Amino acid sequence: GAKSASVYLPGRELWYDLRNGVSYSGGRVYELEVSEECIPTFQRGGIIIPRKDRFRRSTTQMVGDPYTL
Repeated sequence: GAKSASVYLPGRELWYDLRNGVSYSGGRVYELEVSEECIPTFQRGGIIIPRKDRFRRSTTQMVGDPYTL
């Protein structure tokens, strides 16, 4: 039933909210809204995460799918 959460983002880098792309400075604590449908997730600036974005029923079906950077 929580409506907010305290999130600490370490370091001096920028962090980006994966939902909306908003940037946050590292080394601070932020109070963010949360819900059962939306948990805060962040990516550190300058990092590339290769992903396979096609939705499949199993990972074995993803073998030939292209990567997205």
